[in-house]
Amino acid sequence: VRSGVEAVVADYGADEAMAVTITYEHAARRRSYELLADAFR
Repeated sequence: VRSGVEAVVADYGADEAMAVTITYEHAARRRSYELLADAFR
């Protein structure tokens, strides 16, 4: 996941990236952000 996000950021010359998870269940949405955060730690 990290390498994919970093590749897109590099391709576009972006300074930052934002993630939006479209999931109805709050717990699942929160978990998806936790997993993404873990990938960048």
